[in-house]
Amino acid sequence: MSEAYSADPTGHEDARRARTLLEQAGELARLLMKSPQAPRTLTSEFLHGRKRFTSAERALISAAAFHALRCWRPAAYLLTGETGDVATRVDPALAKAVCAASIHLSVAAPVAYPLPTELGGRRLPPSLKDGAALLLDSCHPSWRSDAVFSPAALTRLAAVPSIAASLQDWVIDALRDVLPGEDALVRLGAALCTPAPLTLRANLARTTRSALIDRLAQMNVRAAAHPVLPAAVVVEERVGLTDGELYGEGLFEVQDAGSQLIGCACAVRPGDAVFDACAGGGGKSMHLLDMMGDHGRLLAADIERNKLRGLRQRAARIEASSIETLALTPFGEAQDPSTPLPPHRSFDCVLVDAPCSGFGTVRRNPALKWRLQRKTVARLAERQLSILTRNAAYVRPGGILVYATCSLLPQENDQIITDFLASREDFIPDPLQPAFRDCGLALPGLVPDAASLTVHPDMLDSDGYFIARMRRR
Repeated sequence: MSEAYSADPTGHEDARRARTLLEQAGELARLLMKSPQAPRTLTSEFLHGRKRFTSAERALISAAAFHALRCWRPAAYLLTGETGDVATRVDPALAKAVCAASIHLSVAAPVAYPLPTELGGRRLPPSLKDGAALLLDSCHPSWRSDAVFSPAALTRLAAVPSIAASLQDWVIDALRDVLPGEDALVRLGAALCTPAPLTLRANLARTTRSALIDRLAQMNVRAAAHPVLPAAVVVEERVGLTDGELYGEGLFEVQDAGSQLIGCACAVRPGDAVFDACAGGGGKSMHLLDMMGDHGRLLAADIERNKLRGLRQRAARIEASSIETLALTPFGEAQDPSTPLPPHRSFDCVLVDAPCSGFGTVRRNPALKWRLQRKTVARLAERQLSILTRNAAYVRPGGILVYATCSLLPQENDQIITDFLASREDFIPDPLQPAFRDCGLALPGLVPDAASLTVHPDMLDSDGYFIARMRRR
């Protein structure tokens, strides 16, 4: 039996304990797969009821469940040989087996399916490997055979891109239109199977990036400057920072690297009038505010009042004075009839970070890979084009319109821009490179005149995004 899946036949206590943890992880993965509840909330509630485990063990349960969801399709294929799409109604036995198999899959193919650091990363604890083998043995004895995780089985797996990439068939079909070849599809799948890092954005109006890293080091938090994004700081391990003094001082925001790139695409300056038309929780609004040096006007709008309330709290934390919020209906009208909408053609920059499938965030919410349906994306695309068209009216002549999503699917991205520009002679593509240069950013591989960009996770070690920049004539 190969090293990848051999277990200690004596079943030491550590291995039996690891098996118990992986059984719990399998149950959590099954619940995450079928529940529409927010993953963080569901996970918190699940672990809260398991007080018999230590905090480290609860962290392992969570990490193993999310790892299983990322690698679900290839792990299930190695066990069952089935090539069909993943069914969201998963029985408990299969969920536990897939959770154990995903551990062995990562040992056998660590580049394509890396283990998160919470599971030991490259230094997989022997007890975890043995616990996975014990669990597989209890589910089905044949699942511990040499053939299951053999090189030949991995070769068969790699021959089917949707299985190797751990994605649904229809997603692979959609991505084929924008990715050059099967190898690129598999590389993207591998990137989506990698846990997302914790990334901060230094608030450059209040500190420097190096000073923030030094302050984090004083707290024994290891962090490093992002190699591309000028304000981004990558924290080497997941720690809670938003309750600490650095956050209270307004020195940073938690913001993914790809999300920071969207702010750079806007390239706003002090004194600008800026409209963040779909502000949500305000991560990008806070970035734009920092770039403006809190000088000018930033109007942040959204249809959810509670998100705008949180945004105002974030702005108050740094004593920002140039930001306003506006609660809208889904049709772009003010929720409060007494509140006037801004005049058309009155903003230097309008950001439309459109509601989308969130497919670019599956590193953080891997169950989304299996729940997302083609018809949902088609319905969202109609809404996205409507939102973009409606908010384009607020761009002044010569001003900038930036469209963005946290999706990698072309129906929500390139196709929206193609359809919009085909109907609007008053807007033209505007190259991203000069905007990035204004922010002190040189993005490797960006075509000089490119006005749109799909950010794959392996480009910046970020979530996946799409960004398009246009200018009004």
